[in-house]
Amino acid sequence: MQLSKVFSQAMGKIVGEKSTVTANTDVAGATNGHSFKFYLKNESGTEQGYWVWYHVTGLAELNPVTGVFRGIEVTIASGATDAVIAAATRAALIATAGLILLALITGATNQIIITDRWPFDTTNIADVDTGYAFATTTAGSATVATNMNLDASGAAGLDFVIRPWRGPSTLTPIYLRQLQITISDSAFTDGTTFGAIAGLTNGIAIWVRDINQVPIQIFASAIKNNTSLISLGRYVQAMSALVWYINFDLVTDFGGEIPIDGALGQELCFHCADDLTGLTGFYCTAMGHYTSTL
Repeated sequence: MQLSKVFSQAMGKIVGEKSTVTANTDVAGATNGHSFKFYLKNESGTEQGYWVWYHVTGLAELNPVTGVFRGIEVTIASGATDAVIAAATRAALIATAGLILLALITGATNQIIITDRWPFDTTNIADVDTGYAFATTTAGSATVATNMNLDASGAAGLDFVIRPWRGPSTLTPIYLRQLQITISDSAFTDGTTFGAIAGLTNGIAIWVRDINQVPIQIFASAIKNNTSLISLGRYVQAMSALVWYINFDLVTDFGGEIPIDGALGQELCFHCADDLTGLTGFYCTAMGHYTSTL
């Protein structure tokens, strides 16, 4: 039996571990059979090890993978440059079944950057015998921050997301009906300006994005200042503080529910490119439903 169940979820800043590999140029096929290991966790916190190994064309395949690791073969030519090796490695990781649901693979020139999609601390990436440089620049967090004023974002921006996870069925698709923003500011007194918040100059964007974090549906692209943010909502006196509410009815505004498919790596993203540290609280909550099999 299929059931429709209501859900409400606060958008969170997911801190996944970020590992950077810096490749070296191959010298006369010396990279053949060399390897490194890294680890990813899924939405339930279950860890899987990956073992990347290199095969130089024309030489014997020296596959070192053992145990429960998933092997990833990267084929290169003798004398391949560091940038070529890095590009081939990124492509091999992206092509590995299911891996891009667990990590975002990026990097330029001679780097491979592996950013975990889920907020867990994992076993650190480690070299076996490549001689490449390895760094873990961000430790994963077991908690998901939902208060958007926790730290300054700057022009690069902070992303707070809702993605289907940890439901009754792993990565169950969700259907969004409403998006509510709640802002509390101890210096907000007259209903026209936020007191403690720095001015919005770079802007706020709200969108659905795909597995590569590219927007595929845009709700708001550039809420640029306090006045435009305030104009979207209303304020009330609550618990001896002024609280501002902004409510988006997605069904009315966009002609229907907004589907977010976790199996495709989609997520709802609230992107803020400004410093919100002056606020007491800044929360965004999505409401909708998912289907469940009884």
